[in-house]
Amino acid sequence: MKNFKNNKFFFSIFLLFTSLSVFSQIPHGFSYQSIVRGVNNELIVNKPVSLKIAILQGSENGIPVFTETHLVTTNLNGLLSIIIGQGNKLSGDFSKIDWSIGNYFLKTETDPNGGSNYTLLTTSQLLSVPYALHAANALPTGAVNGQVITFCDGKPIWTDHGVCPGKISELRCSDVVNNGNLIMGQPASDVWNKMFYTNGNGGSFSNQVVESKGVLGLTAYLDEGNFVNGNGELFIYISGIPKNTGVASFLFNIGGKLCTINREVISEPKSTKSGLISKNQTWYADSIYFLEGKVVVSAGVTLTIQPGTIIKGKQGAGSLASALIIAQGAKLIAEGTADKPIVFTSELDNIKSGEIVGTNLTKTDNYKWGGLLLLGYAPISAAIGDTKAQIEGIPASETFGSYGGDKINDNSGILKYVSIRHAGALIGEGNEINALTLGGVGNGTTIENIEVYATLDDGVELFGGTVNCKNILIYYQGDDGIDLD
Repeated sequence: MKNFKNNKFFFSIFLLFTSLSVFSQIPHGFSYQSIVRGVNNELIVNKPVSLKIAILQGSENGIPVFTETHLVTTNLNGLLSIIIGQGNKLSGDFSKIDWSIGNYFLKTETDPNGGSNYTLLTTSQLLSVPYALHAANALPTGAVNGQVITFCDGKPIWTDHGVCPGKISELRCSDVVNNGNLIMGQPASDVWNKMFYTNGNGGSFSNQVVESKGVLGLTAYLDEGNFVNGNGELFIYISGIPKNTGVASFLFNIGGKLCTINREVISEPKSTKSGLISKNQTWYADSIYFLEGKVVVSAGVTLTIQPGTIIKGKQGAGSLASALIIAQGAKLIAEGTADKPIVFTSELDNIKSGEIVGTNLTKTDNYKWGGLLLLGYAPISAAIGDTKAQIEGIPASETFGSYGGDKINDNSGILKYVSIRHAGALIGEGNEINALTLGGVGNGTTIENIEVYATLDDGVELFGGTVNCKNILIYYQGDDGIDLD
């Protein structure tokens, strides 16, 4: 676009592609506005200004297909307004311009003194043509009011806001990144797919909503937007509740390219844990973990549990009682949130992934599994001359039951927003596992926002240690709420 500043005045220009129904049933013209200022940026108000308008075909130096002049007076805000196509015609016929062939440019000349001594102001390409000009030129059909003709790839089409449809050279379906899991009977939560494309043209793409095939109850959707110029990515989100297992397929047409997204729907995933954990592990919220017998995290190993994860202890008593034991030197990072607590409960509890509470067990359903034990190296009140002891609830023959030492700042990990329910299995006459047992746990450990519900023995029992506990809620316990030894 060429721009020129008059030596006395300059213009701020606005082209308004507007339907002009006041002139005829099928109007010929579009609005042009400009703010006129002096060289010191002052508004030029209530002053006659002459304009010469030419529509050029093909280029900035193309052949004029229509020219006209206007004499208009600026208003109190320095604004002048004209209708191009409705001025004093010098040549051509605005109504017979064939907007469907080639490109057109608008050339504007002005005499700020209201005469005919014109100076070139600007020449710029007309990228869009008003909807109202369609009828006179047999341009593409199928438009709605408010759309404009836009030349895309050299051809006129109807568009919203003058933005050409988006195109890409490749939609990389094989490189789709999936997030989240789809579980039969459970609402899709934070389930999305990231797709990559190459050679975007900066154009727009519309929103799409696609029902799944292969699995009932799911919908995938793509929000409208624009491709970047070059390589980029976009996101497709999945919602709904899958009613069966299998592969859910979603067919999208994006930027002229077809791509099918396949997502597997599974039954509730389960994982059984038993014995010694000797390597770092993470337990995820989209699976339910079952404790079979005593699961021991050994020294030097960290077990991380994601917010919202559910752990269920299997039934059993005596040597078969289930429990999660964090041995001396090991760590448990169980950091839930208020909205997504980590839940330890019984295998009889019908709570499902994504839920906070089940519906079938009550306050009287205790000693359905063992409990959670953290054992550290902090000082304890042991027998005279001893710095260590064997934790209550674990037979003396099991070495992983040792606790106590001289490390005041010992760190056994983090417990936040953790709920322990229906615990307290018997391992012998008068010997039960507490819901939460802390043996020699040091003050490097964080324990806060803990709930204990329906346990046979104590809610929380501390055997020595230096740990500071915060916000502990215990109810429907069979013995002490908090017991100190």
